[in-house]
Amino acid sequence: MAPAIFKTTRFRRGNFLFPAIIEVTDQEVVRVKKYGFIKWKSSIRIQNIASIHVRNSQFSSEMLFKNLNGGKSLTVIGVQKSDVHRIREMVEEIMGV
Repeated sequence: MAPAIFKTTRFRRGNFLFPAIIEVTDQEVVRVKKYGFIKWKSSIRIQNIASIHVRNSQFSSEMLFKNLNGGKSLTVIGVQKSDVHRIREMVEEIMGV
């Protein structure tokens, strides 16, 4: 499966100059955050996702991928509402839920 790429909105905190990018592959969910010439990558493997929490606001949403093993969770702020449903459906389809 080719990675699906989603961009966050610029209207949330921390995303104004450099919006985050979310990549969903058949193996993991990756958040790429750029700060000028520096890239920060955070990821969680699909098999380690215990649950997906979504918090909606008026313009965008926040996604929280909880880790099954108790490790670090992955949080993505400023996801467009239409993308939230697509990301969740893709992850659940890969997990077989």
